[in-house]
Amino acid sequence: MADAGLVILPGFSSAEDLVAALGELPSMFPTAEGFHDGTDERRTRYLEDEFEGIDGFPFASTELSMLAVHPRIVQLAETLLGQTDLRLSSAEAWAKYTGATSYDQELHRDYLNQTILVPSTDDRYQHLELFVFLTDVPEELGAPHLVQLRRARHATPA
Repeated sequence: MADAGLVILPGFSSAEDLVAALGELPSMFPTAEGFHDGTDERRTRYLEDEFEGIDGFPFASTELSMLAVHPRIVQLAETLLGQTDLRLSSAEAWAKYTGATSYDQELHRDYLNQTILVPSTDDRYQHLELFVFLTDVPEELGAPHLVQLRRARHATPA
């Protein structure tokens, strides 16, 4: 399974699955309007450090926390990993705002804090990283890009 690839599943989570979590996002993060017009005093948190927009699991929003362990997400993980004995090692909610700070991270790997080493390629120690995007980001605003490990091995990080 190691470096098996990537898949993008638009619409995997239904609008019905997302509506409650989306409704609670303003309790955790400024709206885009509140951030950009300066009416949300929480905006200063996002101006200095690109990582200040990250909140760890469990989230202040119960509905967003439940989304991280939604039955469809768990079922997908079980299918992809081929087992039902799973552990959630980390979940994050990350708000990013255009122009807030520099989010420029050339080629990098997201291992978070569950390992001090590059994850093992041994199938006994599989890792699955999932991203659930709650808003669309157009290409010109820096939408995320994914690179398969086998392709990235030959790239030189900046």
